Amino acid sequence: MKTRGTKLIVCFFTLTMILFLVSAAFAKTKADQVEVVNAPSSPVPVDIVKKTEPMNIQQQNSETIGDGGDVGVAFMYHVPLGKRLVIEYYSCHGTLPEGQNFLFGLYIATSGILEPDMIKGEHYLTSTAFAPPGLPPANNTRVAAGQQVRIYVDPGLYVYAHVIRSPWAFGASNGTATFRCFFSGYLEPAD
Repeated sequence: MKTRGTKLIVCFFTLTMILFLVSAAFAKTKADQVEVVNAPSSPVPVDIVKKTEPMNIQQQNSETIGDGGDVGVAFMYHVPLGKRLVIEYYSCHGTLPEGQNFLFGLYIATSGILEPDMIKGEHYLTSTAFAPPGLPPANNTRVAAGQQVRIYVDPGLYVYAHVIRSPWAFGASNGTATFRCFFSGYLEPAD
């Protein structure tokens, strides 16, 4: 009798546990389900969002300004159609004869052939001599500039490094000058 009673209790306990587990699973499934009922005249709005990550861009170019020349321009980048370039940092450095200095800038233009009427924007940096005059080669001065910026360049436009060397008020710019400019930023979809 003890055995039969024990079997009956075990059977009752097991059946109770099975019912409990089934009801708990059913309750959870019901609570996680959501049913949306809309009439055809007011459908549920659905928008497919395509996430695009910005594409990082780093560009550089260099140029030499010959004896007697005072302006140097170096092509840097052509923004692809459908994209916008965001420049976040711009820097330049160069070497030129003692007593001269650089004004480093950036042109945004509408054409791959740079003409004054094609320029849409100009941006300039403050230059600093970082090595004293008299250093080799040939008693040259080294100059640098760099700055965090936020410059937006529209699709299809061109970016140029633009460098002016002095002495713009003190006579001819003699000797050879060289410069190198860099920018970093990213491309994003144009809206």
